[in-house]
Amino acid sequence: MRIGFNGNQLKLIAVVSMLVDHMAYLFIGVGMLTPALQAGEEVPALFLLYRVLRAIGRMAFPVFCFLLVEGFLHTKSRRRYAIRLGIFSLISEIPFDLLTSGTRLFVDWSSQNVMITLFLGLLMMEVLERLDIQKKNTLDQGRNYSSGIFQLELMAQLFVIFFFCAAAWIVRCDYDYTGIMLIAIFYWFRWDRKQMCIMGFLWMAVIEQRLEYLPAFALSFIFIFLYNGTRGKWKGKYAGYFFYPLHMAVLALIYGLV
Repeated sequence: MRIGFNGNQLKLIAVVSMLVDHMAYLFIGVGMLTPALQAGEEVPALFLLYRVLRAIGRMAFPVFCFLLVEGFLHTKSRRRYAIRLGIFSLISEIPFDLLTSGTRLFVDWSSQNVMITLFLGLLMMEVLERLDIQKKNTLDQGRNYSSGIFQLELMAQLFVIFFFCAAAWIVRCDYDYTGIMLIAIFYWFRWDRKQMCIMGFLWMAVIEQRLEYLPAFALSFIFIFLYNGTRGKWKGKYAGYFFYPLHMAVLALIYGLV
């Protein structure tokens, strides 16, 4: 038995963290804090609870990005993987819009769900791999960094990353260019888990610039570092895909009823 977290356990951590985040956003943020602030009321205890729960939610995204890269590297069919992710990104958009708008908007083009970010990241990795001429990690220590081929390949990969970062920003998907760059970091440093986690944490810490999020980010990268490389016994491959739109739809329904 390998020590550490398997893929199912990491996914469960991310799902629970995401659920806490979305519940805090909708029920506390939209349902309680917003009306209180509009009424001029001071609710410091409620605001503190809100910030703590939203901070806990920051653990989810890095873990989902890491699992995306692992899935890309080990899936039997990248084509089916991309199609599956693309379909669920479309299915998830209306529940996401209902959640983020506080059930006010059925369709909201101001922001798109995180599965679109992951889908763009998946496409980006496919292009990056095709540009990896020697079929090795771009930042592998065995590469000749002074060679013209390496420099050309690196410039091409940087352009691809910039292109997908711009696409995510234009589409306004959740985490936009921040998420695309994190996926690129996970992909580039996939041969060195320690460097991957350090670079990923530094990127999220610099971009977010919110001290209350740092412990949650740090914890998420510790979980990632402790990944033992196994999937886990449970074979519910589609459970995570269905959970994302369903939990948002259910939360929006409950909020609308109460």
